[in-house]
Amino acid sequence: MSGSGWAASDGDPWAPADRARVLTEILTWLPLYLGSGGVTTPGAAQAACRLLGLPIADLRRLRAVHFLLSTEVAAAVEDATPQALRGPARGALAPTRGRALRGQADWGRTARERATAGGDAGLFAYGSVVHADRWRLVELRALLRTVVDLAQQASPGAGGSLTSGGELPWTVRCADLADLARQALTHPRLAVTGASAASQTPDRRAPPPWWPAVEAARSLQRRLIGEEDVAALTDLLAQRVLAPANPDLLFEVWATLSTLATLEGLGWRRLGLRLLAPGVPSPLALYAQPFTSGDVGEARLSVYAQHTPLPWRQTSRYAATFSHYGVAGAMRRPDMVLEVERQGRRRWLLVEVKRTADPTYTADSIYKVLGYLADFATPLAASPGVQAVLLLWRLPQAPREGHPPGPLALATPATFDAVLGTTLHALADC
Repeated sequence: MSGSGWAASDGDPWAPADRARVLTEILTWLPLYLGSGGVTTPGAAQAACRLLGLPIADLRRLRAVHFLLSTEVAAAVEDATPQALRGPARGALAPTRGRALRGQADWGRTARERATAGGDAGLFAYGSVVHADRWRLVELRALLRTVVDLAQQASPGAGGSLTSGGELPWTVRCADLADLARQALTHPRLAVTGASAASQTPDRRAPPPWWPAVEAARSLQRRLIGEEDVAALTDLLAQRVLAPANPDLLFEVWATLSTLATLEGLGWRRLGLRLLAPGVPSPLALYAQPFTSGDVGEARLSVYAQHTPLPWRQTSRYAATFSHYGVAGAMRRPDMVLEVERQGRRRWLLVEVKRTADPTYTADSIYKVLGYLADFATPLAASPGVQAVLLLWRLPQAPREGHPPGPLALATPATFDAVLGTTLHALADC
């Protein structure tokens, strides 16, 4: 995904055009991103193709998120629901019969009912006044309950605030919709029972103004959530995906998703994939590449994002120091770790991402990566040559010719896929 087109901007290392370019390169992969600080951005028609192979739980969560972010749900909860709850109750005559007249008499039908009953003069047919929109309120109540339930499924414990750009993170948006739905569900008008769309009272009058928005949201709910229609999810992802508002995090996400694209471009076959969301210890993706030279077998590659693999934590040189002083060792978490396993042997590559062109910050970043290499020297000892890649937005100065000295290689967006490909090829061949 990188290449000669990646000429770094002069001056500010993160110009508006750079953000747009980063988003464009990973747009079809962004449906995988569900970070809590993400904001909506226009999607792509082909975005859903990357979701093939996602676990069922991930797909259901993705459906829940994009259902809540849809324009249909926003219109139903924010606009239609207040109208439905504050508008006047519309009456209608429900046809009823009995031995006492308890409504507006319908003498023509009374005569027919009496004749059918063998001339029973004590039988009356009449119309009783009921809420004409009762079944519609039942539908609205079902929608609001779904919004509350899906908000918890989409983003448990969601919170946050406006981003630095004044945008509302999707987690806050979902939580706000759920709060509005909960509040509406306490309204006495929604305490309706015994009616549904299938048993609605015939009414030739036009529906109330708020109904079309609720009907559209319920239709989307049936397609997307009930029937799990792939086309419905595809349509939503073509409208919007999520992307980090924070530029540093966006560059990290670009590096992660570009890594997946690079692997597939190099012929690695995808075996598994999950959502790019915080707090998930399992690998983001699993790949395989068959080899045909002799009996060397098949290489498997796991991509860990924002997670330190268990073999690293078990052999950390500095774990005891962190534990002694009560410091959370979990903060020693590289941006990415790639594991290549072949015939029981493991090789590793660490990737750290820094959106900088500043020489001082670059030096600090190099020291940080060298610290990782020292801390996790035991598992990394089996990896020949380059053991870590530090991805920078721009190098402070042009590197010297030849291979990088030592286990650390520096890369930029223009060289990242080439550095990654060369390093992984060496790991897979050893």
